[in-house]
Amino acid sequence: MFSRTSGLLKVVNDTAEEGEFMKNPIEVLRRKEAELERLQEEVEALRLVGKLLRGSSAAGEEPQDRGKILRMP
Repeated sequence: MFSRTSGLLKVVNDTAEEGEFMKNPIEVLRRKEAELERLQEEVEALRLVGKLLRGSSAAGEEPQDRGKILRMP
């Protein structure tokens, strides 16, 4: 059995030590989703900067081959 305490679940059964806590899976999921969204925005910003840098090569010089660019899903 679990009781909710400030974003954590308190384990209330025979096998747990008194006062032992575990993370609420819903809270963990929300945090991970927010982190994923932030990282997706950062990747998109980096892609934009890459396009800008590629387009502004010095006075007609051929842009250097900088390797393969992978697009994240």
